Amino acid sequence: GSGFTVVFDKGTGTFSSLEKKGVNMLMKDGGPRLHLWRAPHRNDDMWADRSWVTSGLRELKWTTQSVSAEQKSPSSVTIIVKLLAEGKNNFTVIHDVVYTVSGDGSIKSENIINSSDPKQVVARIGVRMFLDKKYDQASYFGRGPLENYADRKRGFDVGIYKSTVKEQLTPYEKPMDCGNHEDVRWAKVTTTSGGGIMAQSENTLLQVSMLPYSDEELDKVEYRVDLPQSSATVFC
Repeated sequence: GSGFTVVFDKGTGTFSSLEKKGVNMLMKDGGPRLHLWRAPHRNDDMWADRSWVTSGLRELKWTTQSVSAEQKSPSSVTIIVKLLAEGKNNFTVIHDVVYTVSGDGSIKSENIINSSDPKQVVARIGVRMFLDKKYDQASYFGRGPLENYADRKRGFDVGIYKSTVKEQLTPYEKPMDCGNHEDVRWAKVTTTSGGGIMAQSENTLLQVSMLPYSDEELDKVEYRVDLPQSSATVFC
């Protein structure tokens, strides 16, 4: 398309480059990837975290089973991918995804997810991207401005909210998953000049977070003061 370039890596089964005017928004290995784990909430996740550890949700090993592509029209290409994730104790996940890349710069994603243990309670079902940290401005049309979740969201009005990505990090002394927003119509992460990426759903409302750290980084440290300097914007 005009002004943008997309590169898909058959080996990893995801995008390795999303370029706008010659600038790649993705970090290395930062393309969209199914994410089923979160840094546990101390009050309500510790009971579930044992099964997350047992099934290996945190360190799923992904392999690409198949990739095919077809040009559907002069202005669109469809990429069909099957991915296998292997955890621990024979827990596996199959992720079937169809990407439709259009000439206007949009990428439509259709996802089907199945696991070897449907009774396994996962921490989340989402797709995560790692963007260059210069994409440090967050905006969304959903519930805010503070973090909210499915079981505690009615006190947060639906509206259009803006902040820095850093301000999306709830300052818990023990870092954990945070910054979630419910009932999101669209969410954008941009630079200060306004260029960036937007996610939206055609038929359902989204849960979205835009943070300066990954779940792995948040879980690793004992105190907020121990967090390293941010190296990416994590869009999930």
